Amino acid sequence: MDEHKYILLLNETLKRHVVTLDKRGKKRLREKFEFLENGIWDSGVRVRKLKGVSRKVIFEARLSRGDRILFTLGKHGSQTAVYIWAISKHDDIGATAQRVLPNNAPFLSFEPETTEDYPDVLIDELPREYFSQEAIEEKSSDDYGPQKWLVLNDEEWKRILLCADSDDFDIFLFLTSEQSKVLETDPPLLLSGTAGSGKTTVSVYYLLKKDFVSKKRLFLTYSPYLKEFSQRIYSGLVSYTGLDKSDMKPDFYVFSDLLQDIAQASGLNYNKKKHVGLREFENIFRNHRLHKKYDPELVWEEIRSIVKGAKPSISLRRYRKLHQDYIRKELREKDLNELKDYLLGLKCFEFMGKIERIVDRKTGYSRFDDLVQAMTISNNPARDEHVFVLDEVLKIIEKRARSFSVPLLTYQEYLNLGRKRAPNFLYERKDIYAIAEYYQSKLEELGQWDEIDLCRQAIQRMDKQANRFSYDLVVCDEVQDFADIQLSLIFRLAKSYKGIVFSGDPKQIINPSGFRWEEVKDRFYERGIQNYPTPSWILNNSSLIFPVRS
Repeated sequence: MDEHKYILLLNETLKRHVVTLDKRGKKRLREKFEFLENGIWDSGVRVRKLKGVSRKVIFEARLSRGDRILFTLGKHGSQTAVYIWAISKHDDIGATAQRVLPNNAPFLSFEPETTEDYPDVLIDELPREYFSQEAIEEKSSDDYGPQKWLVLNDEEWKRILLCADSDDFDIFLFLTSEQSKVLETDPPLLLSGTAGSGKTTVSVYYLLKKDFVSKKRLFLTYSPYLKEFSQRIYSGLVSYTGLDKSDMKPDFYVFSDLLQDIAQASGLNYNKKKHVGLREFENIFRNHRLHKKYDPELVWEEIRSIVKGAKPSISLRRYRKLHQDYIRKELREKDLNELKDYLLGLKCFEFMGKIERIVDRKTGYSRFDDLVQAMTISNNPARDEHVFVLDEVLKIIEKRARSFSVPLLTYQEYLNLGRKRAPNFLYERKDIYAIAEYYQSKLEELGQWDEIDLCRQAIQRMDKQANRFSYDLVVCDEVQDFADIQLSLIFRLAKSYKGIVFSGDPKQIINPSGFRWEEVKDRFYERGIQNYPTPSWILNNSSLIFPVRS
């Protein structure tokens, strides 16, 4: 019999229970599961056919006098997939299931329409309708939620037998064929998916791609929980695959911790007790005359992502240095990328119209973006035009140097950007801007700072820490949580724009003016990474992959 004909998939919730069994219990379970690996169950099976739309068929197979396992059958390509959901007591399924069933799989406790008992089962001889579990790649039915599955093979059993603590056992997650196809795509990559779709897992897999495994890698997220979860996935993958033989281990960072490390490395003195987050903002906002009119969380998100967070960090001193190095042909590739970031960052300012007119009238380019894209560290026919525009930009920003030190966009700049991103915004932007000014004045009065202030400081100090905080691969999870200025820092962390993987869930966005995938794609386009039409993939039917091609 072909040993690859059957694939056993163990639910992650049940995995935690199995790992805590004593050695005898694990070995007994292993012996019984060997039958399933060969398409057989020899100890008695009750087949429960459910009512309803899904028409699921649940197999309740006897392990011992009292214990049963619950599994369903499906197809995975040419293989028969056995989905092992739970272990329960035959006479008390409800009580025991609370301990070992997934919380989001209620169909396992549904009343059956019919039941049938068999002394044993040969899976190959079962009727076709008994294979009721949809394939992992297909959209799951409404009677359960997203699941994670362990590929239960000989290697995984060795790990289970050696492990005594479920917290120490990192699951090797099953990848669908679509997820595997995604991993064949080289960065840069934009990965969109809802909760439970596997986007974090696929993101972590990128840290083990052979082109990057011996290089500097960064996994960045906004959430401490996701950082810990991702580290556990990575540890499990390394344990399972043995791929990471490099001494260069990836850095896993929560974004706020990364900002603090950059600040400390550059000698910036800051007091953590002076940090202002949402809770502190609510206390400040409570004293404003408009606090009863607007939801504080939405106001906070509008300020951090647009009024403050969409204003780029521009250092006139640094621009002069990059400008001179470009003229002298002394720029490195990373410095050129930084110069382009400065130029593209000017687009949100009111004086950008003047720069665009200069480009249109005095150069062979009709668009400012096209001129920036064409800039290179080597000679090119339009180099004189580039130098001319850089000179004109310097004159303009020198006259407006003070505007770069102000942490907020002007009201008109905020209005222009806000209308572009959210034309149907429900709040009065004039009120929001007044609240932002009040909030910023309180920060300055009390010597406090928020994450946008610290990010701006970190960007301005990045040139002093270019080597330490420079990565060949940057994988950023939950990208929808990041403001524009934070994304600018993330781009600066990558040695090349082709070494970036972004994953996120737009459905989790609170702020209607905030994150847009199109805005992220535009950042790549502006920097010369073109989006050619390519197929999109589905991850667990709730995720889309957008390859970014150069």
